[in-house]
Amino acid sequence: PTVVLSESDFDDGSSSNDISGLLQSSRDIFVSTAGFNFGSLRYRMRGFDSENTTVLLNGIIMNDLETGRASWSSWGGLNDAVRNTEVSNGVAAADWSFGGLGGVTNILARASSYRRTTNLSYAASNRSYNNRLMFLYASGQQENGWAFTLSGSRRWSQEGYVPGTFYDAWAYFV
Repeated sequence: PTVVLSESDFDDGSSSNDISGLLQSSRDIFVSTAGFNFGSLRYRMRGFDSENTTVLLNGIIMNDLETGRASWSSWGGLNDAVRNTEVSNGVAAADWSFGGLGGVTNILARASSYRRTTNLSYAASNRSYNNRLMFLYASGQQENGWAFTLSGSRRWSQEGYVPGTFYDAWAYFV
């Protein structure tokens, strides 16, 4: 017997991506463990759907106006460039937003907030893709007051974890 399932068979109609790995990269041990172990299973941290979490990029709300959810694919693969975050869990005071029941995550991506660095990394995986190559260069704050940051990545696989799937994703950040 052959069983054929589509994405709609797993979708309960409430969300397409409840919790992102990026959101779960905080230093909170519960959040980190739940995001890594259960993130792909659409785990609802503390019972709240992702529309209850506000995500900001340099203080600008990134949640979709129609669904209320953040579109994590907008900065997927730019792990090093969007690593610096300020997280407020639950209903708590936050300097950058009123937030919501699920908390607030503010991604700090100002070039002046990065220290001078150059990173090049490669990773092999057995998930959606098999290869990941990432690059990050940050000038740090220069004497003239300017700073710039460049980042790019490629994630690819001829055949990913699921047989017959092709994956080739490029991302850049300036």
